[in-house]
Amino acid sequence: MDDERRVNWVDAASTPLPTYEHGLVKPYKGITTLEQLQEALDQEAIALASIKDSEEREKASMRRCVRMCYEHFVDLHRGDLLSGPRSEGWLDVQVWSTFLDKCLYTIPKFDVLRGEICCLGSGQRRNRKRTNSEKRQRIGRRMDGIFCLRGYHQLGHELGGIESSGTDKGGPKGTKWLRDSEKLAMTLRDMMVALRQRNPSVREITLMGVICSGLTLRIYTMENPKGQVCIFRSMDSVQVPKNFNVQQVTELILEVIRLQNILAISVRFMLGCISGSATNQVESRDLLYSFDTDGGDGKL
Repeated sequence: MDDERRVNWVDAASTPLPTYEHGLVKPYKGITTLEQLQEALDQEAIALASIKDSEEREKASMRRCVRMCYEHFVDLHRGDLLSGPRSEGWLDVQVWSTFLDKCLYTIPKFDVLRGEICCLGSGQRRNRKRTNSEKRQRIGRRMDGIFCLRGYHQLGHELGGIESSGTDKGGPKGTKWLRDSEKLAMTLRDMMVALRQRNPSVREITLMGVICSGLTLRIYTMENPKGQVCIFRSMDSVQVPKNFNVQQVTELILEVIRLQNILAISVRFMLGCISGSATNQVESRDLLYSFDTDGGDGKL
């Protein structure tokens, strides 16, 4: 299959990505100064406080998250906290916990496990041929974060992962980034296999991966639309700007909102599978572990 036919096949087989929700960032459109942004934040706070109906307040949760992200950017800019090199741990706590984690927690029954978390899907693959109790059990790949259903991680219901690094790691072309993207692709494949073995109807689910390298963020998706082929796609990278730039922050927020929308769909689908209400049962062969993630050399 030549490159053009391959691209056309991928586009036809893949689930269309949700469009950007520009309405959530409309109050901040056209802002170029810190004073204008602060005024827009104050006006949005008044508008959100005026919502009295409980149902409408729940629907406005993403509006509050968007405002929180802009306000946090103002705090980082005023303190000049982004100018120098920062460690991975500092960035996870001071930057990505707000721009990423708190926005994703608006999804009901969803969890983000942070720290050096072992992927259960990878552990399942590595130990699938283990029959001797004297042989040491291997653990799964360690991720900097795991997306999962709340309370279901130990059952293997993983929906994606996060890889993080500090600043000055070479960017998207650096060795660290390239290795993390390869690791992410193999880990998502393991998660997909584990989900398919438990629920054959998860063919339409989309698993999500995130790489946070310094102040740059890139989102990846993995699907299994047909047969043994998994499609691994990357979106455009976005970043928290070191200088005051509302447009770049807006692009980052829109990308995170799209990540939230895709994960929300996956969570609802998985909850339907667990409750037995999923209607799209697919008759097919089991999805097998790929040769690339087989770990024959003991390193993967």
